[in-house]
Order: sequence, then structure tokens, then C-alpha cells
Amino acid sequence: MSPIIFPESTHHVIHNMDIRQSNNARIEMAIANFFHAQNIPDAVVESPEFKRLVRQCRHVDSTFVIPSKKKIGGELLDINFANIKEINKANLLKEAAVFGVVIMGDGATIHRMPLLNILAMSVLGGDVRRPIRDCRGIAH
Repeated sequence: MSPIIFPESTHHVIHNMDIRQSNNARIEMAIANFFHAQNIPDAVVESPEFKRLVRQCRHVDSTFVIPSKKKIGGELLDINFANIKEINKANLLKEAAVFGVVIMGDGATIHRMPLLNILAMSVLGGDVRRPIRDCRGIAH
């Protein structure tokens, strides 16, 4: 079988496609390696958050610095918590006037520290967990 000869411009396009396919395969393997090395469940790759992360990574340049674990667990966690809290609250109250809201609570004492857990749910699904509250300052 003789090789297929393409005009120069077409050959260039096919070469670029091969490079993109090669880059795609390298990224796929890097993602798989990261998931396997860090023992992250495979299903996470299908989450909207992971897909959003990959899309956003396409827009960074070589000056991007990966945030430190201190920044991720501190400043960025605080920002993410505040954002998610507002989204959850809005979703919880969206149909509350029509369908109401279910609120459940639970208490415990751990090492002489009274704690209170609160869970709220609405008809739209999803639940909102309030932070565990230290109740030491509340009079009995």
C-alpha cells in the first residue's frame, strides 16, 4: 500500500490535529494519574465542579501560581463557604412560601462541650447544614 500524499497546507492541519490529540492524551493521563495517586473516586471526574475546573484551566497562562495548601484551606475556603452558604440559603427559601421548609436538629455533648446540629430541607431537594454550634454559652 502506498503512502497518501497530502498538499502541504493539509499536511500542516493534520500535523496540528495529531499534536492536539497527543496533548489531549497526555492531559487525560495526568488527570487519571492524579486521581489514582491521591485516591480520589473516579466518579468525581463527572462532577460539575471538576468540569468547571478543567474549563477554567484553559484560560490561565504561564504566570499562574497554584495556590498553597494554606491558601486553599484558609482564605479560599472562607470565600467558598460564604458563596455556597448564600446559594444554599437562596435555594432553600426559593419555594418556602408555598411548600415550607423542614428543620431538624440534634444535640450532643462531646468532652463536656454541648453541641447542636441543624439540618434544613426544602421541596426542591438538597439540604442545608448549618455549622455545628458550641452551646456552652447558652443557659439551661
